[in-house]
Amino acid sequence: MTKKYSKKFLLSFSIAISITASALACAWYMSDYEYSSVFTPEVFVDESLSPMFYTEDRFFYDESDDKHKKRFKEEIKSGWAEYLDGIISTDEVDSILFNQELYSLEDITELAFGSAPKELSKRLPMNNQKLRYFIMYMYIARSVDQKSTKSQYHWEELEEKPTDIHKMHNVAYRLYNSANDKFLKQKLWLLIIKMQFYFMDEMTTEELKQTDDLYWSTIEEVEKNTDYYRALGYYAGVNYRNKFYWRSNAIYAEIFLNCPEMQKVAMFSYHPLGRTETLERTICQCETNDEMCAVWALEGYYTDELMAMDEIMELNPNSKYLPLLISRAVNKAESRIQSLNTDTTLSANKARQYKNVENKQYNIYNRIRKMSENTQIEDKFVWITAIGYLAMLNNDYDEAELNFNNALKESHTPKAKSQIRMLNLINELNQIKKITPGCFDSIQDDIKWLLAGTNEDEIDYAYNRTYAAKTWVSSYLTLLYKEDGNMAMSAMFNNFDNWYYGWAGSDLVDDENTINDILTILKKENPSAMETAAMKVGDLTTQDVYDFQNIKAIFDNRLDDIANFKDDEFPANPFNGSIKDDHDAEHAKKNKYSYQKFVDNIKVMQNNIGEGKDVYNNALLLGNAFYSITHFGNCRLTSKLTGSFSQPGIYRPTMEKMMTDCSNAEKYYQIAYDNATNDEQRAKAAYMLAKCERNEYYNGGTDWTRYYTNEYGYSKLSMFHEWKGFKLLKEEYSDTKYYQEVIKECGYFEKYISSSRY
Repeated sequence: MTKKYSKKFLLSFSIAISITASALACAWYMSDYEYSSVFTPEVFVDESLSPMFYTEDRFFYDESDDKHKKRFKEEIKSGWAEYLDGIISTDEVDSILFNQELYSLEDITELAFGSAPKELSKRLPMNNQKLRYFIMYMYIARSVDQKSTKSQYHWEELEEKPTDIHKMHNVAYRLYNSANDKFLKQKLWLLIIKMQFYFMDEMTTEELKQTDDLYWSTIEEVEKNTDYYRALGYYAGVNYRNKFYWRSNAIYAEIFLNCPEMQKVAMFSYHPLGRTETLERTICQCETNDEMCAVWALEGYYTDELMAMDEIMELNPNSKYLPLLISRAVNKAESRIQSLNTDTTLSANKARQYKNVENKQYNIYNRIRKMSENTQIEDKFVWITAIGYLAMLNNDYDEAELNFNNALKESHTPKAKSQIRMLNLINELNQIKKITPGCFDSIQDDIKWLLAGTNEDEIDYAYNRTYAAKTWVSSYLTLLYKEDGNMAMSAMFNNFDNWYYGWAGSDLVDDENTINDILTILKKENPSAMETAAMKVGDLTTQDVYDFQNIKAIFDNRLDDIANFKDDEFPANPFNGSIKDDHDAEHAKKNKYSYQKFVDNIKVMQNNIGEGKDVYNNALLLGNAFYSITHFGNCRLTSKLTGSFSQPGIYRPTMEKMMTDCSNAEKYYQIAYDNATNDEQRAKAAYMLAKCERNEYYNGGTDWTRYYTNEYGYSKLSMFHEWKGFKLLKEEYSDTKYYQEVIKECGYFEKYISSSRY
């Protein structure tokens, strides 16, 4: 391929490298597209092409390309160590190559030109010719490194030294022309081309021509090893910077095809041109069908998969790039179809789903089907599966079933078989519009396998996108059971897609009848296959339900309704009341407190109040207790069914209302205030009332619009609101010790009293 390139000057490869490193630095997570896709490229496509799998928001599927400084480090070190053959130790070779603190550019320059201090030159046998060549090579390499190994962080940068590019150029050519060793000569050849890339703007026309002539006069003689492809990369970069993209693309395709270590560099650096220019100007530079297929694969990756498939099919119907491009085309079609369970009814979901399957998707179906008719294709598994899946997305279930059954005959691995099983399940479930007796008989084992299976080897979680399939099936069943009136089953299936927020997203369980029906299912000794699947998705135990019912009883102050109580522990004493809500500080004291003891003591204190015994202290402690178990307190009383989160808005509405309701606490704080016997007691109760009022305010109980009084946002009144408790504390109890404690610990109150507004 290389001998067909024009000899005009070109340039730009490392620019693409540096952009890749910074642009993809945040791509830390793995395989995000598995969460919205059922069609699995890991099953169909050569593993070496995994960076090219389709994702909606990342350039590379697997990870970012951040290995530029260390990509060839070990190979470079071992090559030079072998060349020097024990003249110096391997550790010393490593230091000279990579340790700029021990061997700076100044040190290397002094060694190269015989002006090094004795203590430095004594470390190395500079009378050895091979070592002298190595040090002279390093003088050039270290000078180039000032530009080629810049850090993305300015504080890591070493000060760049002025470079005499003309001197460096002459030294490089003298070394190259005098070198007889094959290894050394190729290293210098690579370095000269790399030097041209980084210093092109500073070199003379004659120097540029000299390097260009060297490249073309030797390119066919150089061994096609890693250094060869690295040099090609720099030469492609020359083309790229001069916007000769049709030339650089052909070189990048050769690198992509033959040098796995630089695959991502080639992918990122490729510049899409469209079919016409690629066909007329890039393909003609390729020497083999494999190179042409690689060009089309990269072009299709950026532009049009189906167009690229047409071109590759003409060259090699069994190219490994065809399954890749099929998977990308199908995955893109999937992404245009929104997931289920975003509407309230099954019919609304299906109507919206299929209106998104437009002519473009149907065109994919027709074109892939047409291409699959090529009799030279040896393995049609991916083709048949894709046709079946696209037929299903177009509501043609019979065609989908026929193809899935044929694909199953072509499947030869557990991954492939489980892929077809999942697609068949979705296809059959999609045809159920209403729950009737026996409607799940043919697929209930598959539903149980997918949603409740434990055999990871069979389902192959690592390679089949089971999450998307599970979400789809669970969502479909949620709506089917909801329309059937079976809210217990609907609620349990609805839990799957709330994997992070848990039961925060399912308000069906707030109905007492539904939660009791769930409890009945959980208690069954021989649940059905569908109930087993629902229980697996719901991930509940009978104790989870009991805990939920008991928590609601405690928040409702219905303590006599508590049953089957699990005696767990709070991380702190819930009867403690503090000026500021500092959960971490309270938990750090490790004063754990039993749930059962909590309930028993509440009953005792409520009886004491009823009998008029020490009303102030009992009421204050009860206020603390009911405050502590809310979202604002230090002992949040939550369970799997309530959810437990950092922000009130993440709870489902009924749980948000319960978890942020301070009315019980406010009730008892008011009783304490009314029964206080001195100002210290009244001051404390007043402040606790202010905390409850504050939480109601921030939780939406106040008309916020009345506080927007200027163009800068909230007014002073909003930021320093005059809670009733604050007003009482300031106006009635400013001479108490507790007042001083509040000023000391509550910055909000301190700002409130010092505000000029009041």
